[in-house]
Amino acid sequence: MTEGLTIQKLLDAAKLVKPVPAMPRFIITPNAVKETEERLFPFSRHRSRRIHKKLVKRFGGEFRKVPCIIQIGDTMYVHPAIDAELKQRMTKRIESDMERAFMGNPLTAGFRGLL
Repeated sequence: MTEGLTIQKLLDAAKLVKPVPAMPRFIITPNAVKETEERLFPFSRHRSRRIHKKLVKRFGGEFRKVPCIIQIGDTMYVHPAIDAELKQRMTKRIESDMERAFMGNPLTAGFRGLL
């Protein structure tokens, strides 16, 4: 004997359905930086807190910061330097793909008559 469609079966089937992944949002911000291991001023065990605080204020931090991309959930925070580099690489790639599409592969062009 087969059972018909029940509420429990519908609820179980709804649990199996996965949501559609959201497209990531890109936000350009100069705050997308990460600290490296490189120090801006040398480490000293004998330096007072007051002097350390002054050095941090003068140099803008204890460690060097580099641009990066930070992902939080489906939002990606991109540093403007990285954004410019990515756009430059994409335009070069699009131009080379267009050139290959119109001109063909120059290495095999001379061999077409031989094949």
